[in-house]
Amino acid sequence: MLDAFPGCEKDPAYVRFLVMLIADLVSKPSRGADPAEGGEEVVVDAARVAAAMEEESRYGSGNLRGDDSTGRFLERFRDDVMPGLRVNRSDWRRGRARSIDREHLRGLIPHMVSDAWVQEISTPAREIPGRVYLSTGTPYGKDTKYREGKRRERVLDRYELEAPNRVARKVYRLMRDVPKQQFSRLAKDGSLNRGRQAAAELRSPEARAYALAAIRQLEDHAWQSYGFSRYSPRVFGQGYHLALVHSSVRRAILADCVELDLRSAQLAIAARDWGLPMLTRFLQSGQSVWRELVEWLGLDFCPASKGAVKRGTYALVYGAGESRIVSDMQDEYETATGSLLRASTAGRLLTHPLMREAFESRTEQLETIQRDGGALDCFGNWICDGKRYGGDPSRSILAQVAQARELWLMEPVVDACLQDGGAVRSTSIVLWQHDGVSVRPTRMERGKKAVAQLRERVRRRAAEGGYPTALEAGCRLSVAI
Repeated sequence: MLDAFPGCEKDPAYVRFLVMLIADLVSKPSRGADPAEGGEEVVVDAARVAAAMEEESRYGSGNLRGDDSTGRFLERFRDDVMPGLRVNRSDWRRGRARSIDREHLRGLIPHMVSDAWVQEISTPAREIPGRVYLSTGTPYGKDTKYREGKRRERVLDRYELEAPNRVARKVYRLMRDVPKQQFSRLAKDGSLNRGRQAAAELRSPEARAYALAAIRQLEDHAWQSYGFSRYSPRVFGQGYHLALVHSSVRRAILADCVELDLRSAQLAIAARDWGLPMLTRFLQSGQSVWRELVEWLGLDFCPASKGAVKRGTYALVYGAGESRIVSDMQDEYETATGSLLRASTAGRLLTHPLMREAFESRTEQLETIQRDGGALDCFGNWICDGKRYGGDPSRSILAQVAQARELWLMEPVVDACLQDGGAVRSTSIVLWQHDGVSVRPTRMERGKKAVAQLRERVRRRAAEGGYPTALEAGCRLSVAI
């Protein structure tokens, strides 16, 4: 990397930022706000630049300004390290962060550098002697891990104050305090090796690289970080996160955990809050809406087709246009199978009676939000701002209202685990996944009872609000549960 970019030696922050760009180029492609704009981009938002500068606290408090601002840092990086780098400006009216065109960035970073990064994360850490931190050259060891842990704690203590609602604050507190032993054990018992084997079987190079990066991060630091987004009530995994890796890799790593997920969460929320009688009856019947929709497309029911349909329906609920729904389904299917899903096949999703009902009602919901200038979420917060697509924030507002209800449905799980009750003593929540959690039973029999208690709490909450959903147990232990 230093051979290709000697200017990095001027500032350790340059090294950290360049590694972020290499990692994103290889493992995390992301589309622009509108597929019609074409191309894919690597997002360069201010929070990530501040992280490279190790100035998260000053950024969060609003004190990273003037010559120290993230914009000035990007200018210096371009001049000293990567002449010719073009960074697309942010557009707050449309909710777009700064970004770099993916093909443009690929032309600036030599293959030997990105290939070296993939080779490095593919190798177990214990097989790499004399490891050092790229940004400082400091040997990697117990002392430096301890100092990094303390720095992380200072950053995390501030983040809690940014929680957008009461449940997000409780979720953050719960996940921040997950004992390190829940993750440090993964390297000792062979779980991370199983994850590498599962990652090697992924067809998508980007998904494979992301999974390997997440595994390496777990090797180096036995924790998972969470934070918040400006335009969402949710709690998000930060960095390379187990909640964001392909499910086959996550389940290989957390093989002794039970995944509990809200069944058809966003469709259930739309059915209740938008008044969709056909969808409500179908969900109440207990039938699999995913199998119904996959078969409607004429596909075999399998994890890949189910994943594509889920992504398409969630895009529908969150306000995406027809072209975006189709492209999201194609991306998901290609990532899982390496094969192309025809646009005509994906487009059939919107012709199903249940989806037509939802799409028509969604149009009315968006018109209401536009007329009222916002919407009230279930926590009593008036949502009037969001990411802007074509200057219109109504789609983002619609998604925020639904995501807040999702948190409300999951609140009983959080409360049970924050309280010193029976569920806490026999299970530990290891991972938060928006509409679900991964829990590790400490004792099988007691763990079964605790999981049953969590499911019953959510059942009562869903019944209280009239939402046709429930907490389902999946993964390998689901038969036992």
